[in-house]
Amino acid sequence: MGSRKPRWRHVVLLAAAVVVLAGMGAVLLWPVPVDRELYGTVLRLLRRLQAHGLPGWVDYRAVEALANVLLYIPLGMLAAALLPLRRWWLAVLMCAALTTGVEGFQDLYLSGRQGDARDVLLNSCGALLGAGAVAAVRLLASRRRGVIRR
Repeated sequence: MGSRKPRWRHVVLLAAAVVVLAGMGAVLLWPVPVDRELYGTVLRLLRRLQAHGLPGWVDYRAVEALANVLLYIPLGMLAAALLPLRRWWLAVLMCAALTTGVEGFQDLYLSGRQGDARDVLLNSCGALLGAGAVAAVRLLASRRRGVIRR
């Protein structure tokens, strides 16, 4: 009976990872940037918010950078949750490899997109935040139980 619980957990995490990867694939491999249609709207919204006190450094580039970080947090979390605790850092490496491949693909094969080393760095930071959060929670939970499961 005890062996069923981890198996179900693993299946649920894998299913979630497939859903997240499919969504990311739609965004990252779309022939043109998915925010192209929203660019003007986001700029107008930022200007309004800046008129009401939002710092001027919060511009479109900052919002895009934040989006790049946020995009990879869920994948970093899921990958770290699927790996043994002591190997959580492999989730970051896998996500970094994925984003490097995606950016290369965009640059080589999608004429409306261009690969960007900055995106690789930001996406990898998101993966690190997600994987690190999962690793920290798992480590704390293991210590509370008095057992560190690897």
